[in-house]
Amino acid sequence: MIVYCQGTYGERIPQTLEAYKRLGPQVDRRVVIVDETVTDKQLEQLHALNIETYLEKWTDDFPAMRNAYLAKCQTDDWVIVSDPDEWFCDAFCMDVRKIIAGANKDNIVQLKINSHDICEGAETKSDFYKDLIFKYRDGVAYKNPIHEELVISAGIGEKVVNLKDTFYYVHYRTRNEILERAARNVFIGGGGRKDDAVGKAWNELVKICTRLSITTWADFKTYLQYGQIDHELGTWILQHRTKGPGWQCEMVDLFRWYYEVLHPEENKGNWLVQEAQPMNVSSKGEEAVITDIYRRVLGREPDASGMTGYTDAMKRGATAADVEAHVRASDEARQRGKGNIVYCQGTYGERIWQTKEAVKRMAPNVDRVVVIVDQTTTAEQKKELRDIGPNVEVFMFPWNDNFPEMRNHYLEQCQPGDWVIVSDPDEWFNDNFTKAIRSICAQADIGGVRMLLINAHDIIHEKGKPDNEILSQPANRNQTQRVLKF
Repeated sequence: MIVYCQGTYGERIPQTLEAYKRLGPQVDRRVVIVDETVTDKQLEQLHALNIETYLEKWTDDFPAMRNAYLAKCQTDDWVIVSDPDEWFCDAFCMDVRKIIAGANKDNIVQLKINSHDICEGAETKSDFYKDLIFKYRDGVAYKNPIHEELVISAGIGEKVVNLKDTFYYVHYRTRNEILERAARNVFIGGGGRKDDAVGKAWNELVKICTRLSITTWADFKTYLQYGQIDHELGTWILQHRTKGPGWQCEMVDLFRWYYEVLHPEENKGNWLVQEAQPMNVSSKGEEAVITDIYRRVLGREPDASGMTGYTDAMKRGATAADVEAHVRASDEARQRGKGNIVYCQGTYGERIWQTKEAVKRMAPNVDRVVVIVDQTTTAEQKKELRDIGPNVEVFMFPWNDNFPEMRNHYLEQCQPGDWVIVSDPDEWFNDNFTKAIRSICAQADIGGVRMLLINAHDIIHEKGKPDNEILSQPANRNQTQRVLKF
């Protein structure tokens, strides 16, 4: 059999569902290990995709979780594994049975697959080939407390090969996720290292956390998110942010996650990667206004360039509201949990050409594009949508003659604090709106606005006649709820 396996938890269920919608129909069994954070409703969603779920309490032990799903497999099963944020490309999903059949014929027992990384809108092809596809037999297991290491050996005449690069998986992560997972690896990853410099540093961290009654990654994460951490722990993070063979990048990322993303207000200047330059402010009144905006919106003091630029702008007539709108529209503000701007649409096969035009207009100006497609949409059409931009996400949801259900499905992909923009395939926003989206949403945040109505222009197309564009009359007759705070 071909068995697709994964371990997941509550907040990652949407990613797991998408992964199984893509590959699940082409395999024989679908196995998912869940922890105690997965809800009954989420279990129902998994079971609706014919996924077998097994509960395993999370113990900060990745090999144990991965070995739990291997325990559900049988000798000579072909096992395909991934993390929730690792999705196989369409070509692999469509050809997986052919690939496995070829491997059996050529006496191959393990296939490594290339990784494409997508982070903050940029997609890169890596040189890394991951152990995600292999034949299960006695002795196959995971070990190593930091990153998963698959223990598998090829017998006489058996082969381990890399798949050709037309087959790959995509690893979706935001900068915040990269930094958070590095912090997780620092906390749980030192286990077993007792003698080298890394082991010594990790043992120091364990002693500090034990004193603070922090015993799990969940405890550690919550403690860091709350802020105002223990002085000894803060000193440890600062002292070790560039130390440790193989651990160095993750130590740096732990520092960045806490002092740059979670709590930049606690970074006292001398801890910055680059020291801040002295501020050059000519007006104490403007300085106070700009400082207040930075503290409320970004949670930190103004940097020199920001203070100088906004002071000059206010001298030329910019108001405090103008400055706040500009700060709120920045990438940093969104990374601090102020919410993304998400464009959503539901569509189907024969309307894809309209959806593509709508998405091409919106994708460059928003953080995420969520498109719900039904069973009439081909794999090629889904690929065409994803190829529009790295921020375009496509989810399959069977059409049941129920518009609210379809629309609620794209809302499920959004997070609290997101600004959500919706349209049907034949509704396209004009250039004035698409170019001003960020400032519009920022101004709405300042005013406490949670929903924006937008006017409709109807274009009537008749064969042999020029298009006729009509502004809806009266002005508020056909203003529709297309922009809302989630």
